[in-house]
Amino acid sequence: MIKTIQKYFKPKYLKIYDNSAYHKIKNNKKHIVIFIVSNKFINKNSLQRQKKMYFILSKKFKNTIYAISMYTYTTKEWYKKKIKYIPNIICQN
Repeated sequence: MIKTIQKYFKPKYLKIYDNSAYHKIKNNKKHIVIFIVSNKFINKNSLQRQKKMYFILSKKFKNTIYAISMYTYTTKEWYKKKIKYIPNIICQN
């Protein structure tokens, strides 16, 4: 997944967490949390960014992902918000 995202989005920062272990119902599919900073998101709103991410990831990972949470930023947004570290957000299901 990392290589696929790097190929299409050329991220300045990328962090992926797998929260599958926190689900009450266990199955073979993953719950992924993605934090990405990429200038490919310039002039795109949140929905457009996520649609592009889903489109790219669904081609390759459609049968292995149960849920995805995404946090998408441009480099300018990232520095403006002064985000230094992204903690994992634990799923409660």
